[in-house]
Amino acid sequence: MNYARLLLRARRGILFCLAAALSAGSFAADKVTMLTSWYAQAEHGGFYQALATGIYRKYGLDVTIRMGGPQVNGMQLLASGQADFLMGYDLQVLKSVEQGLPVTTVAASFQTDLQGMMTHPDVKSLGGLKNGKTVLVSTSGRTTWWPWLKEKYGLSDAQARPYTFNLQPFIADPNVAQQAYPSSELFQAEKAGEPAPQAKTWQALAAVALLAGGYVLALQPINTTEEFVRNIGLALVGIMIGTWLLFRSTVAAALSFYRKNKKRYYRGMNLIGASNLLFRIRGNVRTFTLIALLSGVTLGAFSMTYVQYYYSEKSAEINSPFSYEYVASDPSFDEKASRLIEDDHDHPVLAQLRIPVIEVKSELTNALELPIQYFSYAKPGTSISFLSADSYNRMSKALGREETVQLKGNEAASVRPMLDDQTESQYEGLSLRVKLEGGERTLPFVDMLKGRVSSWHFPDFVIVVSDSLFGEMAQQWTPTSFHVYRVADAKTAQATSERLNEWRTDDNRVDTFYLQYKNSLEEKGLFLFIVGFLGLVFLAATGSIIYFKQLTEAQADRGRYETLRKIGVSRSEIRGSIARQTLLAFALPLALGIAHGYVMLRIFTSTLVDMNLTSPILISMGAYVAVYFVYYILCVRTGNRLANGA
Repeated sequence: MNYARLLLRARRGILFCLAAALSAGSFAADKVTMLTSWYAQAEHGGFYQALATGIYRKYGLDVTIRMGGPQVNGMQLLASGQADFLMGYDLQVLKSVEQGLPVTTVAASFQTDLQGMMTHPDVKSLGGLKNGKTVLVSTSGRTTWWPWLKEKYGLSDAQARPYTFNLQPFIADPNVAQQAYPSSELFQAEKAGEPAPQAKTWQALAAVALLAGGYVLALQPINTTEEFVRNIGLALVGIMIGTWLLFRSTVAAALSFYRKNKKRYYRGMNLIGASNLLFRIRGNVRTFTLIALLSGVTLGAFSMTYVQYYYSEKSAEINSPFSYEYVASDPSFDEKASRLIEDDHDHPVLAQLRIPVIEVKSELTNALELPIQYFSYAKPGTSISFLSADSYNRMSKALGREETVQLKGNEAASVRPMLDDQTESQYEGLSLRVKLEGGERTLPFVDMLKGRVSSWHFPDFVIVVSDSLFGEMAQQWTPTSFHVYRVADAKTAQATSERLNEWRTDDNRVDTFYLQYKNSLEEKGLFLFIVGFLGLVFLAATGSIIYFKQLTEAQADRGRYETLRKIGVSRSEIRGSIARQTLLAFALPLALGIAHGYVMLRIFTSTLVDMNLTSPILISMGAYVAVYFVYYILCVRTGNRLANGA
């Protein structure tokens, strides 16, 4: 930093008093009050040392030293007799004499005026201040040395802004110069030792590009394990580096852009607030980056768990569309099961069907050769279930759906598996070949049906064919007769479902909606509790980290805020500045964490097709925002007490 002294010809006037009050000598009991120019500083050390070591009393003086300050009008106190001596400076004396006050300079402790201008290295002389620089000038300086400096070097009042005795605006903005003493502000600036965070445009743009690229890559459709490892790995690297660069440079770039609006930037506490915020964000880059990344993982995991819990009933309906389903493998079991279901008057039967299903070994088809990822599960030994179009339509109607299918000849339609997001376009031009006794038959796919109508059994291959083709296949393979029931309020049919499950064997394949729903609810509820608890612990930890960091910095700035109040800044302005700075300190990591968490959620819920995730996402993430909001309010209130003393 460059320090340019004001080359004033007048000697530094330190002690002066009313000429009429100055006598030829002092008597032993004389009481003398001396008023300093500011709070106790290094320049005042000799006066305090003389008082402490008894030098004044040795010469017959009973001296009281009073400190000045930003709202202390020393000349007024001197003129009113409340002080006998005032520590001032040359231009102040000249201005007072010009106004007719009977004052005189009686001593000087510095050979030249210490008042100077602290600038950034690009300013080589006082004349360089007129090149678009903002000059921070105190209230007293406006009426003393500023008029001289302005006229001498061609400056203008439009450049001047209030000096609040806070170095951060100067450090943060390379276009700012400020008044300074070499023994005070210059020393403080050098002691701070941290250069102003500079906005590097390429880093700011790189942060945005890396984050956007990482999100896009992570959300791309993934068909193989290799694609998953590659895409997610690259996305993670991009997101981590992008997050770090965002806090390091993008925030600085945004504040640099904000500074260009001079009218808003210099309004009220905005200059100080923006400078403080810049240093707070820059000083906590690693902390905020870590919080944002871990918040993303936590929010994603919690939201994903809550989504699964929220859709427990929907998931159970997809897994077990009918209330009860079993194979009529034994007439006695069939009769017993039918009687049990029909005798449950609390859950009357709404629909009852007998559905023939042909199960064909996958090796008798070309399913494994189809260029659709899910068909890679059609390995030898697995089965493909075939339904007739009539059976599918009757089951769909019994479930209260409108989806139906019309097929003829060798046409076929695939039912979308439960854990896959297949689309109809994937089947265009594809055919399933089946080895029948009369020769291989080619079944062109003409439709993909979204509504599952049978309970889930791995690998969940269900193909619907025309009634005529199903009849031909039934001559070669004996259909399995499934009995399905739909009852009212199936999710409360505990007694009947548990009784049927007791009778379950590998042959009858009993499946009940209630048990699927109950197990799903219990399993996901327990997982939600564990993840939610850990998430809240993490959230409390990260919230506390930000909370205590903000309060530590507020405590360190306490003296500066006290100075601001004394030079006329209202408590409400300080409170508003603290609230805005704290809001960004909490909101930036949380907002980025929410973005990361949402992307993570979309990756791992891509198989939840036909489900609106908006509500569960808003609820889960809203809970986290609410906790952070409580921390924010507490932090603002405590920070305000520290800074405002109220």
